Amino acid sequence: MSVTVRLGRHEELETLIELQSAAILQSRNPAYDAKQRQLVAQHQAAVRRSSLDEIILVAEHNGQLVGFSSLLNHRPRIAALYVHPQWWHQKIGSTLLKAVEDLARRRHCKQVDVISSLAAATFYQQWGYCKLRNQSISTRSRQRIPCELLRKNLIPMTRLATMQCRAGAIAAWLRFTTAGTIVAWIILMAFLILLLG
Repeated sequence: MSVTVRLGRHEELETLIELQSAAILQSRNPAYDAKQRQLVAQHQAAVRRSSLDEIILVAEHNGQLVGFSSLLNHRPRIAALYVHPQWWHQKIGSTLLKAVEDLARRRHCKQVDVISSLAAATFYQQWGYCKLRNQSISTRSRQRIPCELLRKNLIPMTRLATMQCRAGAIAAWLRFTTAGTIVAWIILMAFLILLLG
């Protein structure tokens, strides 16, 4: 399936918010319950309406908007990436991610961050993003919704940076294991021996 990616237009904002809400509300990932999805949809709609600081890229198929992504102007961060549920599993998300990363490169960004839903974190990791830490967003009703902060280097990484990224991912995983602290120290020592030895 072919899609065209172009700059979004201001008059498309409400259509994009509807698309975004459909993607959030129809997600069936068990990471969030229905109430959390509703709160996130409301929060993200308010963010889109109030944001004057993002560049929006839209994906079209035969003149129909099927998804969008956005990059913040003031920092190298992906602010949104949504595909309408009717168009899921068609590689549109991957196309939009590549387009927004290319935009960041053209703006001379060396890396790009994204605050990802727990449901989408695996998607980003498949494209080379490394988890930095757990994060949350606070909705207008003061509910905290768990997320993850991820980062990708847009320029080739050195061997050391690659190892640090992998070590960070291992460390994040170990925090959730029962014997994680002991195992973390053993792995950290082995990593340091490899690095220094």
